[in-house]
Amino acid sequence: PTTQLGPNAIYIPTLADRDRNKLRFLLNWMATEALSVQFAVDVGRDDYNAPSQYALQETKFDLYTLDVNYALSDAWNINGYLSTGSQKLNQARPAGYILAFDDSSFAAGVGFNGKASERLQLGGTLSYISNEDKYAQTLGPNAAPGSPQLLAVTGGLPDIVFRRMELRLFGNYAFSDKSTVRFDAAYQRLTYDDWSYAFGGTPFLYSDNSTVQLQPEQNVGYLGISYIYSWR
Repeated sequence: PTTQLGPNAIYIPTLADRDRNKLRFLLNWMATEALSVQFAVDVGRDDYNAPSQYALQETKFDLYTLDVNYALSDAWNINGYLSTGSQKLNQARPAGYILAFDDSSFAAGVGFNGKASERLQLGGTLSYISNEDKYAQTLGPNAAPGSPQLLAVTGGLPDIVFRRMELRLFGNYAFSDKSTVRFDAAYQRLTYDDWSYAFGGTPFLYSDNSTVQLQPEQNVGYLGISYIYSWR
C-alpha cells in the first residue's frame, strides 16, 4: 500500500521546487603597486513551492566581504578581511505558528607572512567569528486561542550564539630543496550558547536516557611539528 501526503503535510525543502534569484557585485582595486583591495556583495532569494501550505516558504540572504593585502617589501606582506552576512528562513507551521529563523554572522582577521631568511618562512593570523541565530515567532489567524498568551509569557525560543577567537602561528625551515620542517601553534577561545543542548538546567535527553551536555566556554591549544620530504 502507498500513502499520499495531504495538503497539511510538512515537506522537507529537498522535496519542494525552488526558484533562486541572485545578484553578485565584485570590485577589484589596485590602489598602489603594494596595496590591493577586493570588495564583494552577494544578495539573493529562494522561493519554495511544495504541495502543502506548511514548511519552508522562502529564504533571503546577503553577504558583504572586504579583503585587503599590503606588501611591506618583496619578502613580507600583511593582509586583512572583514565579512558580514545574514540569512532568513520563513516557515509556516501547523496550528497557526509562523517561524522566521534569522542567522547573522560577522568575521574579521589580520595576518602576515614572509621570509625571515632564505631558509626560514614565518606567518600568522588572528581571527574572530561571531554567529547569532534568532527565532522570530509570530502567529497567524488560525492560531489557537491560548497561543498568543503562551508566546507572550515564554518569549519564544532563545537565541543561539557562537563566538570564536583564534591565533595561529607557523614557521617553515628548509634544510634543502627537498627537506622541510614545519612548526605550528594555535590557540582558540570559544563560547557557545545553544538551548537545544540544555534548557532550564536540563540536559538534552535521548530515548535511551543518555544525555548530551555542552561546555559553553572552551579554550583549545595546539602545538605541532611536521617533517616534509618531497621528490621532484
